[in-house]
Amino acid sequence: MALFLSILIIGIYLIAINIWLAIKKLHHTSVIILSIIDASLAVVWVILFIYMSKASGNPDDGKEILQFYLPLLLPVSVFFLNIFRIAKMIQKHYNK
Repeated sequence: MALFLSILIIGIYLIAINIWLAIKKLHHTSVIILSIIDASLAVVWVILFIYMSKASGNPDDGKEILQFYLPLLLPVSVFFLNIFRIAKMIQKHYNK
């Protein structure tokens, strides 16, 4: 139960910080730091989810897409969104 709650809290944080970063116009250094934290939390989310699904017994046969791969789509997309955001901020900063 504690592992599930930690995954849920990390997920809520990731969604909230991405919405906040999209709305608020911050200094490029702040965006880079928050994006690094966000990307690392997405990796932690994936690790905890994989650990929890392996501990509770792997996904049912034939249902791996809905029970394992589809829930991993959100943190993996958040990770790549943040990597893209970091690259864009670094490129914008050095192309002045």
